[in-house]
Amino acid sequence: MRVVPFNLLLQRIIATIDRGLVKELPTSYLRSEAIAAVSLLGNLAERAEERADLLAPANREMRRLLADALDLVSGVAEGEKLVNSVRECLGAGYPSLAEENVALRRCLYDAIESLYQWQDSLNAGRLAALRLGIRTHLRGQLDQDMAIYHPVRAGRMFRGG
Repeated sequence: MRVVPFNLLLQRIIATIDRGLVKELPTSYLRSEAIAAVSLLGNLAERAEERADLLAPANREMRRLLADALDLVSGVAEGEKLVNSVRECLGAGYPSLAEENVALRRCLYDAIESLYQWQDSLNAGRLAALRLGIRTHLRGQLDQDMAIYHPVRAGRMFRGG
C-alpha cells in the first residue's frame, strides 16, 4: 500500500471532481454543490499543508533514529541494502514536510523489520537503546494522533444523535 500525504490526497480528489464529475452532473444544483465541495476541500488541503509544520519535530526524530540504525547496521553483511536505502532516504530532498514524513516513516518501518531480522548480528546494548528510542517515538506519535482523533470521534455523528 502506498501512503499519500493528506493534502496531496485532497488535491487528487479535488482534481477528479473538478475535471470529471462536475460536467457530468445532470442539474445545475448538483453542479453547484460539487463546486462548493471542491472549494471546501481546497481550503482543507491548504490548511493541512500549513499545519504540516507540526511534523518537523517528528521528522527530526525519525532522522536521528534512522542515523542511529544506519550506524548500528554498518558493517553487517546483510545490512548493505538497508544502509543504501536509509542513506537515500536521509539524503533526499522532499517538496513538503508531509511528504518527508511519509518517506521517513516508511524507511523507519523497513529499518525496524531489518533490525529484528539481524538482531543476533548486532551489538545487543546499542540495539536495545535504539529499540527504546523507536518505541518512545512511536508511542509519542500514537499519543499525538489520539489527541486529534479522540475529540473527532466524540462528536454527535459518532454518538448516534
